[in-house]
Amino acid sequence: MKGVALLLMLALSACSSQTEQSAAELVLQPADFSIRVQAEGELEASTATPITMPAGISEPQVLAWMQEENVRVKAGDIVAKLDEKRFQREAEQERLKISQAELSLNSREFVLGGERRSIGAELDLVREELDFASRFAVEDLRVYSRIEIIDKLANVDYLQSRQAHQQWRNDRHDNKTEAELALLQLQQKQHQTRLQSVERSLGQMLIRAPHDGVLIHARDWGEPLRVGATLWPGRKIAVIPDMNKLQAKLHVLESEALGLAAGQSVTLRVDALPELSLRGTVTQVDKLAKPRQRNNPVKYFELMVQIEQAPVERLRPGMAVRADILVIEKNNVLTVPVQALSQQEGKHWVWRYDGEQFIQHAVDVGARSQSRVEIIGGAQAGDRILLLPPTGHNT
Repeated sequence: MKGVALLLMLALSACSSQTEQSAAELVLQPADFSIRVQAEGELEASTATPITMPAGISEPQVLAWMQEENVRVKAGDIVAKLDEKRFQREAEQERLKISQAELSLNSREFVLGGERRSIGAELDLVREELDFASRFAVEDLRVYSRIEIIDKLANVDYLQSRQAHQQWRNDRHDNKTEAELALLQLQQKQHQTRLQSVERSLGQMLIRAPHDGVLIHARDWGEPLRVGATLWPGRKIAVIPDMNKLQAKLHVLESEALGLAAGQSVTLRVDALPELSLRGTVTQVDKLAKPRQRNNPVKYFELMVQIEQAPVERLRPGMAVRADILVIEKNNVLTVPVQALSQQEGKHWVWRYDGEQFIQHAVDVGARSQSRVEIIGGAQAGDRILLLPPTGHNT
């Protein structure tokens, strides 16, 4: 009985070994081979009118209010408001400074006018005295004593010097008055110019739609603008898309983006319309991968897809979509699972049955997906290939 049991155990062991070996083999047969990449993204208009921060504002502003997204607007409608409190304060300050400058100018004009009149009066008095002294100057030296002659001549010289001094004071005061008043007028003009600039900025706090359409908020790292955001000059606030020309903006993980190129076919599904299937073509693929979120280092390639015959009456920019991108499609080619392939010294190898045993055999490879690799040389249909290298040959 023990001998019979031993024979049965050996037979079962042999069957089990044959089953494992059979399960670990693959017979190469031509088949269709395709590489598809999954992506996600959203619909957007291929052409749109941007609504940006007004060009006349040179400083960052705070968004105080914004019209809701996907709302139809007409040309001239207010779509956003900027916080105007700072400009209102500046306008009041400039008006006060203009009033102060005007008051200073009037006050200084009054003071300088009084000084000018005082100097002018002194100059007129000296001129009269000099005229009087000149008319009664010494004409006949025999009439006066020597002392009287000297006194009269000295008085004329003194009055002439005094007149010259008063004229110099008068001219100097005129120059001083002109300079001081010009400075005060310049300061007043500077405040007036600043007030005009502030009032122009106040007039640009209301941002209006350039034409009729549907309003779509601008995005920052995938998130729409919100009230309270700081907007820098030239910043895009929203867009009014051309609803008749829609495209899809897709994102593909950097690790899965191998082989993406313009011209590849895409099948799209809209999350909000699951029954709807769209077809399109890749028109553009970014050269560099980049993060989609500010605090997430995972990188994605961005690509644009032109949609064919889109039912624009049912679609809206911003709708989420999922996509299947056909990267490669081949018919009647040989492929093996990725794990059946090993690499040594720059060559690719498989374990192929030669009629007696499995031996390592070099092959040429072509396209590669995440699960299978195309064999373009070194093997043929009907070859038996091990799915995994033998134990100890896992290179």
